[in-house]
Amino acid sequence: MSAFASPQPQSQFTPAPAMAGSALAPPASQAMFMSMGNFRYAPSPLQAGQSTAEPIQRVVEKRGSGRWYSSYDPYTEFATKAEATAYDKELRDAGYEKLRARTPTLYTYTHLKPHQQLTHTKQGPHTVAHKVILQSLVQADTKPQIKKLFTSQVPKPKDLESIMEEEEPDSGFNATLQPRIDRYMQDYQDVYDTAKSELAKKKPDLVVAKHSLNQLMNMHPYATSSWKSTSDASRGKLAGKGENKQDATFDMLVDKPSKPFNDKTGFQDFLDKREDMFDDLE
Repeated sequence: MSAFASPQPQSQFTPAPAMAGSALAPPASQAMFMSMGNFRYAPSPLQAGQSTAEPIQRVVEKRGSGRWYSSYDPYTEFATKAEATAYDKELRDAGYEKLRARTPTLYTYTHLKPHQQLTHTKQGPHTVAHKVILQSLVQADTKPQIKKLFTSQVPKPKDLESIMEEEEPDSGFNATLQPRIDRYMQDYQDVYDTAKSELAKKKPDLVVAKHSLNQLMNMHPYATSSWKSTSDASRGKLAGKGENKQDATFDMLVDKPSKPFNDKTGFQDFLDKREDMFDDLE
């Protein structure tokens, strides 16, 4: 099993983004925030056991939309930097690790050796712009909304196996790709189990739930193309998919693979579900 584990915060409370500036509840347990996978940020000094007297650098960033977000929760946005900074401090003090909105895809797995550290940079060409996933997670701020995304957008592990079987060449994946895909399949199962377990709680931690869903939606076999080869995708395929376009239509955010997937009906079903998610954006 690879180290692509899902997040587990120190506490089991649900962060309340709408109440930024108010203190979060104290941690209910002191369990270490588990690894986000090898592509994660390094642990904060507090988590690494270093003295809290050291200066702690808190980071908030601004998106093209003008909204601010915390480096510990890229799925909650604020109108002002001050609000994001206050929330960032609360999450850091509660023991959260820094997260990236960009997470590994199947392309990431097939373009890295099984022992290599996963990275957020080698994502490959998205078939639908990543902003559709990110904006949907930002908008989903209740358990029912997150569960709807989980049910509609995330294949169960057994369904993932069926998709991969459909996409597998008649001769099977070669000796280079197979171990990489094995790693991917195990990691998907692990993250799926984390998401399902978190959403089964009466009061799930929304940061954990959203990040797990982000991982799973990006790991969908149809979320990226060019993963059946270890060769890098062309620069044109890796170009942006209209993330910065104002009032972009769904079709403007789609980049179909140069070489069609084996299951054309399955891929179209994927696109239809992503378009439904896009249509639900406010």
